[in-house]
Amino acid sequence: MRKLLITLSFILLSTLNSFAPMLDEDRVNRSLEFEKVVVISKELDINQIGISSIPLNPFIEVDTSQNFKISSKYGYRMHPVLNVVLLHAGIDVIVERNQPIMASGSGQVIRVEYSKYGYGNNIIIKHNDEYSTLYAHLNAVKIKEGDYVHYGDVIGFGGQTGLVWGKSCHLHFELRKNNIAINPLKFIGAKTGNEFAKKMYQLKNINDYLFGVS
Repeated sequence: MRKLLITLSFILLSTLNSFAPMLDEDRVNRSLEFEKVVVISKELDINQIGISSIPLNPFIEVDTSQNFKISSKYGYRMHPVLNVVLLHAGIDVIVERNQPIMASGSGQVIRVEYSKYGYGNNIIIKHNDEYSTLYAHLNAVKIKEGDYVHYGDVIGFGGQTGLVWGKSCHLHFELRKNNIAINPLKFIGAKTGNEFAKKMYQLKNINDYLFGVS
């Protein structure tokens, strides 16, 4: 009996020792990931905003070898069709026809409609009590009002519906705070389309890490 206990103890110690390097390695990896999150958070200057509340994950797949093309930024401009100065309440991003458009944040779909002389096929997602996003000029819509979507879910497809100008398809994207459109580039601290795309993907990395999304 004593020999059996000694043998079992030896096996148990050997097993624990064999797992020790794995546990240490996992601890180191988690520490490195946490440090990465801290660095990105500081770079984005979002510590006071609350990472989980920001619905600015990628809404299109970005090819890093090509430019993220914003054809029109947020701000007052001469409307290309109406020829009057109006506030352009979002950003226009060049997309291919039927290119998948993804939810930039998790939330509930509160509007799906078609407006011939406005946003065409458009969607609004409410992410929390403060933020919502709008996606316009879609060729087709994949979801319906009341649906709950996770960021990265395909909600529609790039198009040219509604009041648009030119031959290129584009996505009109709005970030709204308390139902008022704000400048998404300025909000995330970006000056160019590529910088905006880069920071969106950094936010996605943080959210994936914090919430265990693969």
